[in-house]
Amino acid sequence: MKIIKDKIITDYIDNKIVLDIETTGVSRVNSQIVICGLLYPYDGKKDNFIQYHLEDPADEKVLLEAIYEHIHHKDLVTYNGISFDLPFIKDRFKHHGLSTPQENSNEDVYRILLANKKLLRLNKFSLVDAESFIGIERLDSFNSHLNKKYQEQVLSLEEKNLLVHNRNDLINTEQILHIKSILTRIKTLELFDEKLYLTNLYIDKDYLYVKMNSNKSKNFHFESPNQLVSAKQMARLVKIRLFKAYISEDTLGLCLVQETPYIADNSPYSLPENILLVYSNKKYYNFNIKNMVKKIYRELPL
Repeated sequence: MKIIKDKIITDYIDNKIVLDIETTGVSRVNSQIVICGLLYPYDGKKDNFIQYHLEDPADEKVLLEAIYEHIHHKDLVTYNGISFDLPFIKDRFKHHGLSTPQENSNEDVYRILLANKKLLRLNKFSLVDAESFIGIERLDSFNSHLNKKYQEQVLSLEEKNLLVHNRNDLINTEQILHIKSILTRIKTLELFDEKLYLTNLYIDKDYLYVKMNSNKSKNFHFESPNQLVSAKQMARLVKIRLFKAYISEDTLGLCLVQETPYIADNSPYSLPENILLVYSNKKYYNFNIKNMVKKIYRELPL
């Protein structure tokens, strides 16, 4: 078994460990782990990147014994690790009759993206798609852009391109955690003396429901034929009636028909000035929704 170490600058993992594996297939019974990569927070001194590379299939048990301490009772970060990496690792431990590691927690970046797909306007959820959303370019083949220390360690290995691929998976998964700050910005709304944070957004029939938490405790309720605004202690609800409209020749959207003063539509469509696009093609128009909630709040007789 080959052990490869390096120093990688990290920005978003605090005290967590990024984990990613490469396998010979998807079967947990008939396939093996050939690479396990781990990325720790960078302290500016010690190597925080480590790859365990299986050169001989007979050494998988040795690899598993080596990674146990990196997983057991640790806080992990993975990309689709809930469905693939961790179940695969645990089944291979069982296959070899080893004590199975139990992680303390696993922050699965894939699940974060999936849960917020309508807000982020993502259509696909592979790691490469997420990288593209953040603006990361990937080069998985062994190349001269890799630092000298890493090149020297993997240059002679048969699976050097797979090692580079695993290295990129680790580094980019850590960088994609930046999505959490993007989501916080999308979901946060400041109004007067309140800071609101979006907890749920959904459409039921012709109504948009915007559920939020506030940093202020208030109680009020206002309702009209087309909208409702309610506050119960820290909870907030805004309910708005929407109308279906063709926003282009073949695209249907859910829109708000506005009363003056109009909110400028932030969508890429050329809509009449009294039309505000809220939802189309399974995606929300966040900027429009936030401005709409702001306007509704400003007009409340509080």
